Amino acid sequence: MEAHHLSQVLEKPGLQHWNACLQVFCYLYYSKGTCLRFKTHGFHHIKTYAYADWGNCPIDRRSASGFSVSISSHLISWRSKKQQTVSHSTTEAEYKFLSNAAKETTWLINIIDEIQLKSSPLDPILLNDNKGAIEWALNDANHSGFKTKHMDIKFHFIQELLRKGIMLLKHIPTTEMNADFLTKSVGKTVLHKYLSVHNLIKKNLCSLPVFIARGDEKI
Repeated sequence: MEAHHLSQVLEKPGLQHWNACLQVFCYLYYSKGTCLRFKTHGFHHIKTYAYADWGNCPIDRRSASGFSVSISSHLISWRSKKQQTVSHSTTEAEYKFLSNAAKETTWLINIIDEIQLKSSPLDPILLNDNKGAIEWALNDANHSGFKTKHMDIKFHFIQELLRKGIMLLKHIPTTEMNADFLTKSVGKTVLHKYLSVHNLIKKNLCSLPVFIARGDEKI
């Protein structure tokens, strides 16, 4: 996300942008030995954390969104993206990306079914910290005031998934939102917390029998 912010000031960068760029290089140097760890036990319980930081961009006030998808604490998919339109409220910003997160989760469920990877029902859960967005999704009637076709489609898409029981939608506190770091720059302590939650560890710490994935390299 920080690299995305810096890319918006390439034509007229300032000293603060240079300092921020140095921080990015420091992070890349520190994290060069970091890798995903996949334990060899079975895959159960797919959880998708979806979060939006309302009006995050100071230039155009578009919101930054992010989601992470994990199966039994194994991180298998994630995304950080700036929304294409300005949202009028934090609830609207959250709801926009709930649809994207639900779509990615549905696709992953189909892939897992196709390759017969699961040993038990995955019980997918979509997690969000905005009660207003969750109320919109759980309400049978669209009382959210959406007047545009693309937002109305997002509403009905999530409604259909919930109605068919394909996934559940639950509220969690912001302090437990594991996709928060995908929408903004965070401090060292917070970053380490999220890296640990998603099983991102230093390569030399892999003492257990694991599968390590880093880019195109398999170790």
